[in-house]
Amino acid sequence: MKKRFFVLVFLLVFVFALLPTEVAFAEPSSGETEVYLGGTHLSVDLVGEGLVVLGFADVTTPDGTASPARLSGVEVGDVLRSVDGIPIHTRYDVQRALDESAGRPVSLSVYRDGRRLTLYAVPAYSARDGYLLGVYLKDGVQGVGTLTYVRCDTHAFAALGHGVNDPDTEELAAPYHATVYASRITDVVKGRAGEAGELKGTLLEGAPIGTVSANTQLGLYGLAEPAMYAELPRVKVASRDEVKEGDAVVVCALTSDKPRYYAIRITACRKQSEAEPKGISFRVTDNRLLSLTNGVVQGMSGSPILQDGKLIGAVTHVMMDDPSAGYGVYIDFMLEEG
Repeated sequence: MKKRFFVLVFLLVFVFALLPTEVAFAEPSSGETEVYLGGTHLSVDLVGEGLVVLGFADVTTPDGTASPARLSGVEVGDVLRSVDGIPIHTRYDVQRALDESAGRPVSLSVYRDGRRLTLYAVPAYSARDGYLLGVYLKDGVQGVGTLTYVRCDTHAFAALGHGVNDPDTEELAAPYHATVYASRITDVVKGRAGEAGELKGTLLEGAPIGTVSANTQLGLYGLAEPAMYAELPRVKVASRDEVKEGDAVVVCALTSDKPRYYAIRITACRKQSEAEPKGISFRVTDNRLLSLTNGVVQGMSGSPILQDGKLIGAVTHVMMDDPSAGYGVYIDFMLEEG
């Protein structure tokens, strides 16, 4: 009788361990890293060190039209760093410097192909808009992503699992000043073969919940405010040597503000000695997630991946020819990065 009772209990525990919506978090032992588990969505506003020149415009003046920036030698793709010695981070900084010039020549500090150049321009006066350079400038990169974790000891956070590229330069955006806000998903565009789906979100009103200090190939890193992690569960992390093929879950908030657990199956674990965002291959097996998104879509990047109750990685990419499959980065690489 005792033997049968032991077998029955074992089978019950085994069955419950396979349920994707019920994850048992193991208590961390001495020396193990403990984090707050993410899965919530974030809106990120990256303001770079300088503004990218996108193009030129003619300013209508009493004497005709002119584009002072073009005449000064500025080129598309240049990064405008300062005007008359005033550091430039937003278009408002540019306008302030031009207004202070009152029409006199100003110096323009630009970076081009890694070189710093100093050019000179005479602002053109528009009766409607004041003093202008006649140039289109890009002053930030915005996007929606998923929080991966917040460290319990330092409150440093990591998100996305891959870097944020400036769509105009196709390079990593430099976060001179980057702010993170809470976000809610408003629409889901399902993925299909050859076309990535997308999570569309809206920034929630309120104070920032974090600041970004680094934008790297493995994600966004910074310092979290209590509002980012106050209601999140704690979990310990696993090294990449512990990751194995088989059942796992991905954590993501889609139809509600609270993250949910969706079943996946890890199909490959690459042996890596250097950080790279495609160490884990997986396939979505949860019909709920498949019905909502067809699998992995943009905006899910950074979603935590759990196996055996431990955080092992984060979603990074979708397989373009099969949206039900995707890639992930090992969590220990992210911890080293941040």
